[in-house]
Amino acid sequence: MVMYKQSYEYDKNEIITRITKNRNRHRDIYERAMEIYRERAIEQLNSFADDLKAGKSPKLYINLPVPEDHTKDYDAMLDMLKSSINTTIELDNERFRQFVRDEWEWKDRFLGTVNSYVVDYAEEE
Repeated sequence: MVMYKQSYEYDKNEIITRITKNRNRHRDIYERAMEIYRERAIEQLNSFADDLKAGKSPKLYINLPVPEDHTKDYDAMLDMLKSSINTTIELDNERFRQFVRDEWEWKDRFLGTVNSYVVDYAEEE
């Protein structure tokens, strides 16, 4: 099967607005997930400290997924678009999915991690 790479022209300012919205939502969710991650990590560390003070020998292993911050991915795209002198931008299917639909190769991994901390993510989309 032959796959054709199609591309179309889009209004640059509209794409910038969309990426900015997606970036801000990503950053807000990341920051909330990190806040909860830090709270849970501190709770576990305090529990370890209490056990050690009580003479116990706890296994010192923290099994918490660290939320990933992909804000720089959005920022790089915004910098590229804002630097362009063109008023329109040509996007192929892959870039359209990233820029407009907010579907990145890392998105499933990001969602899996943040859903460990921020269960209302799906409601915000």
